[in-house]
Amino acid sequence: MNAYLRPEKPANGEDASTKRLIWEYFHVIILRGAIAVGIAALFAGMRHLGEIYRVENVHDLSWVLIIWFLIAALTVIYLEYRERQQRGRLQGRSNWVLSNVEEEDSIDLLSQNDASA
Repeated sequence: MNAYLRPEKPANGEDASTKRLIWEYFHVIILRGAIAVGIAALFAGMRHLGEIYRVENVHDLSWVLIIWFLIAALTVIYLEYRERQQRGRLQGRSNWVLSNVEEEDSIDLLSQNDASA
């Protein structure tokens, strides 16, 4: 559904339309919201399982999960920073959002003919 609603990508050198920018922002917001809901579901599920099975160390397991998410977030931040340093772009957003005109997003990945172009 997301791809069906996506406005057309601007040609090289053109500015993105207002609809495209709004779509890109909502796309990122929905992604981050889904991640937050997933993390909350993990914690709620662990608490619920602890209550059902009367497990005493659910609190400790929750801390392990928090530390795991922090390590994962720090790894992503580090990799994003390193990628930006290698490309010489220390300011702005990453390339996959907000109208990257260097890549074509209309390639059909499901077709049998040369989708790797």
